[in-house]
Amino acid sequence: MKGLYFRDFDFYCLKFETVTFALAMRQLSRRSEYHHNRLVQCVNDPLLINLYEDAYINDTNSKLDFWVRAGILEKVIDPELSAMLQATRSQFDVFSQIINSELFDSPKGARDWSVAFKKIGNRIESSNLKETIDSIINHENFIYIDDFINLSKHVVTLATRYWQENNEGFKITKNFTTMSWNGEEILMNNLEFIPEKS
Repeated sequence: MKGLYFRDFDFYCLKFETVTFALAMRQLSRRSEYHHNRLVQCVNDPLLINLYEDAYINDTNSKLDFWVRAGILEKVIDPELSAMLQATRSQFDVFSQIINSELFDSPKGARDWSVAFKKIGNRIESSNLKETIDSIINHENFIYIDDFINLSKHVVTLATRYWQENNEGFKITKNFTTMSWNGEEILMNNLEFIPEKS
């Protein structure tokens, strides 16, 4: 078979245009694996396991040490989990780009919505491939990853360097220009966070 072979995931690119997407798939796969391994290290942290055994099994009154260590690991686990799921979810969209590039004589542009993984099935004539994609899209694991990524990309936390403390709370000091919301441009200026006084 002619083409460029990617041993990492046993794939031949038949068209030169697909190479970019295959390289992206390989990179995302490696990224997912890296973040997965970091998560496993955190979850199986030997110090945390020892502190847990001391605090809760041997009852040595060192529960605070356990919770301090757990708090440190939590700061690593959260971004690692987000990064792993983002890389995993992105692989589905890159796979749809590969389908778009390899199967169609006139592939759509990379930014065309019909090329997104949840839409690519509408363009495919092969019932087996279309059914496989539909079963992935409707699988609870894909739904979870897709929802997680969708939620996490809409949660905005501004870095503390943009905050200025005053006697009423915090004011965001950097002037942002506009934000698009439901097709409407909204001026983002003088955003304030004022906590309720108790």
